[in-house]
Amino acid sequence: ANLAGIKVEYVNPAYTSQTCPKCSERNKAQDRKYKCKCGFETHRDKVGAMNIRYAPVVGGNSQSA
Repeated sequence: ANLAGIKVEYVNPAYTSQTCPKCSERNKAQDRKYKCKCGFETHRDKVGAMNIRYAPVVGGNSQSA
């Protein structure tokens, strides 16, 4: 990405697959399936990817999801 001139932002991956992207509740996935009390459910890797995609970056430093 850097070679192509695309800005790269580094995101702290801590808890990204345990935090619900809908309500921000932290839950551990059962096997590979993530299920939250708010009704959101999907594969835990997808939860991690969603949280990394939308993680805030403040002053060049990522904030935990």
